[in-house]
Amino acid sequence: MTKITSETDAYKNFQVNLDHLGRLLELMPVELTRSVNTLKRRISREVKKIKKTSNADIDAIQRALSDMSVGVDHFVHVHGFLYSWMSVMLVTFVEAYMEENLELIARKNPKLLKNVDPIPFETVFESDSLEDLKVELGEQWARKTLRGGPGRWLKRLQEIGARGYEKDCCFRMEHLWDTRNLIVHAQGVVNKAYVKKYANLKLKPGDRVRVAGNLFKWWINGLKDFIEPTDQFFFKYVAASVRAEESVTAP
Repeated sequence: MTKITSETDAYKNFQVNLDHLGRLLELMPVELTRSVNTLKRRISREVKKIKKTSNADIDAIQRALSDMSVGVDHFVHVHGFLYSWMSVMLVTFVEAYMEENLELIARKNPKLLKNVDPIPFETVFESDSLEDLKVELGEQWARKTLRGGPGRWLKRLQEIGARGYEKDCCFRMEHLWDTRNLIVHAQGVVNKAYVKKYANLKLKPGDRVRVAGNLFKWWINGLKDFIEPTDQFFFKYVAASVRAEESVTAP
């Protein structure tokens, strides 16, 4: 993992968003979920023993157990729901980070825009200045570069000089993105393509993806392995562009 020595503004914004997720995680530790499920099973066993050895009010005990069981199931459901949608938020944060920095380097190096789609003539006439058109082109290029997901980003970044990525960071990110797509578009239900791509998970079409603490941490580590070298590249890229501009304008 690359150690961050300087940061882009986009990286700082990403870290703030990541801190917010960290606070949510502190409210729902993994061990608490395990403890609740263990307690539920233990009480069920004890009630079965009472039925065999006592004249206690079994109906009352069963009603209490049922109420507790509903509460536990509700907690587990909310826990899983929050983890699932935090993964959706995580994808959004990374895409916002990438878009912000891609727009930044597009402003510094217009040569990157050579493959951008032509701007509609309505936009040209509505723009107040040439600078506004440049901004529009940069935003369009950034959005186009973001299409296709992490694998395409990594390839494009390496083409323009980024280095230092861990071997599996792209796989981790693609798994996050694919899981996010199932959560958003299919209520978390696994399809054949997902099962085939991630055969080691031993899922079947129709199963639901389960997002828990260990998986979320695995994703976070993969994102760090991607973003830290990427941010160093963006920072150095912009710094070099600034130096080049200064050398041109220097007397």
